[in-house]
Amino acid sequence: MKVELRMGEWMINMGLVGLYRVFEYGQKQGIIHDEYKNSMVIQPWGIELDTNVLPQLPRAYFLYLLDEYRVARRESEKLDTYMEQAKKEEQFKNAVSSIKKTMEIGKKVLKVLSELSGI
Repeated sequence: MKVELRMGEWMINMGLVGLYRVFEYGQKQGIIHDEYKNSMVIQPWGIELDTNVLPQLPRAYFLYLLDEYRVARRESEKLDTYMEQAKKEEQFKNAVSSIKKTMEIGKKVLKVLSELSGI
C-alpha cells in the first residue's frame, strides 16, 4: 500500500526531510534491502511511501542517529581543529587550554561509560 506524506507546516517538512535521510542512509548501508529501493518517491507535494518498507526503517533510524551523532567523532574533529590552531603562535595558549578541556570531558565520558557498562 502506498501513502502520501504531504508537505505542510515546517515541522512536518522537517520530519519528511529526516525520513528521507534515514531512508537514504539505510539504502547506502545495506539496512534497507534492494527490493525496497523504490519504496520512497519524492513528489512535488511531498513523499509517496510504500508501507512495505516500514519494518526496515526503525533499525535504519537508530543506526543513522548513532553514526551521525557520535560523540567520539565529534570530539576527535574538535581536537584536530585545536591542534591546527596550536601551530599558530598567537593561538597556542587558547588551543592548549581547549585541548585540556576536551581531554577532561573525555575522561568524564569514559568514567560514565565504564560505570554504565558495569550495570
